[in-house]
Amino acid sequence: MRGLLLQASSFRTQILKSTSQQRLLNSSSRCAKDALDGLPNHEQTGVATGAGVDGPDGFDLGVMRGLLRAMGSPQRGLPVVHIAGTKGKGSVSAMLCAMLQHAGYKVGAYTSPHLLSLRERIMIDSHPISEADFDALASSSMAAVGPKSGAGPVSHFEMMTAMALQHFKDAKVDLAVVEAGLGGARDATNVFEPSQVQTAVMTSIDEEHMDALGGSLSSIAEAKAGIIKEGCPVVLGRQPHVRVKEILCRRAAQLNCTVYEEQASVWALPMQVGSSTVTQRIELFLLNGEMRDKMEIDMQLLGEHQRENAVTAIGAALALRRQGFHRLNLTSITAGLCSATLPGRFQVGRLSDGAGGVAGPW
Repeated sequence: MRGLLLQASSFRTQILKSTSQQRLLNSSSRCAKDALDGLPNHEQTGVATGAGVDGPDGFDLGVMRGLLRAMGSPQRGLPVVHIAGTKGKGSVSAMLCAMLQHAGYKVGAYTSPHLLSLRERIMIDSHPISEADFDALASSSMAAVGPKSGAGPVSHFEMMTAMALQHFKDAKVDLAVVEAGLGGARDATNVFEPSQVQTAVMTSIDEEHMDALGGSLSSIAEAKAGIIKEGCPVVLGRQPHVRVKEILCRRAAQLNCTVYEEQASVWALPMQVGSSTVTQRIELFLLNGEMRDKMEIDMQLLGEHQRENAVTAIGAALALRRQGFHRLNLTSITAGLCSATLPGRFQVGRLSDGAGGVAGPW
């Protein structure tokens, strides 16, 4: 009996110790989240004039590099697709990630902003980072910015970017699709070596964040062209301004990059309204020697603008195929276009008419 009591006492001690440790972990996690929330957040407070241009007023990438060094340089050796632009970054990212997943690759995606949870910004195979992993990552990453780290004062976006790169490294993804936040040249995501950038993608560029990006369409294009690296393939989405296209192509030529445009023709057909879904039917023709075919498919991403985004995503997939991602074929490309979703972007829901019926899509 005395032995049983001792065992019970020991077991109770272990339970209390485990509970105490869990409370400590939870407390540490909350502290890390609070510290993360306390970092300067330019998405909420705004960006200083010229912060996104490659000049004396631009963001100091040395701070981001210092943070990454303090964390053990998780970005090193990570193959990436780097995407910049004004419109379409999120849709192109979603389509390309879906294509890669259907080809059997493990894909990380870092995008912004989020819809409901900050964790949506860091995904692997379309699944947001788990709350437990996010908490642990926040704790370890925030510890890296101590007074002896040399990382300097970092922003919320810089920390989130570093956390994403660490998560992708830990998960051993085959490829990371990384969306630039503001501009490109001085964006926190612009920390990759040329050998890492499998493809640089430029979606449609137009006037945006004029003060932060230099005040002109030309300065905006030059800032975004900063993600183009020596010798990396460049995929251009349709550019509405000739001057922008000239700047991007000039930068690519200076860095000996091959530029790919219009790797497919896509025609938007009438939307297909079903009992529970609405899809966008497109007619697709790949303009590629290896995979020349014509077909009709139904996309879940809706709107005329998604036709152009689909062309850009297909161009990125074909560029990656040339880089050695050979499992990207006609089947995975079309399957990705069909399955790609982006909640909150032209999303269709249904409203009850109040009498048990359905009012229809909205």
